[in-house]
Amino acid sequence: MNSRDEALQFLTRRICGEKSASREEMEALVVPMIRVAMRTGRGQPVLVDWVTRNLPAVTPCIPLGDKVDPEWAAPRMARLLCSQMLQHIQAERPWLGPRETVVGR
Repeated sequence: MNSRDEALQFLTRRICGEKSASREEMEALVVPMIRVAMRTGRGQPVLVDWVTRNLPAVTPCIPLGDKVDPEWAAPRMARLLCSQMLQHIQAERPWLGPRETVVGR
């Protein structure tokens, strides 16, 4: 596991804790934090680092160095972050996924 995976796991634990949150609940928690990170560069260091690394992926048409509107970008970044966090949660807790019934002989 690389340091980015570990950072994402840390962030997931900080935001979700041990409870299972829906994607919408997670996004609602994360959007304001992402806006602050974009506007001021402050916040949870792991989140600020994630925002800095992933902003170009969300805004590929914006020339480097130009300002991005946090009101526009934060919800999109939250969707991406929550998707990544949910993937980590499902990887750590495989028993939470859908189950199949297998009929044996």
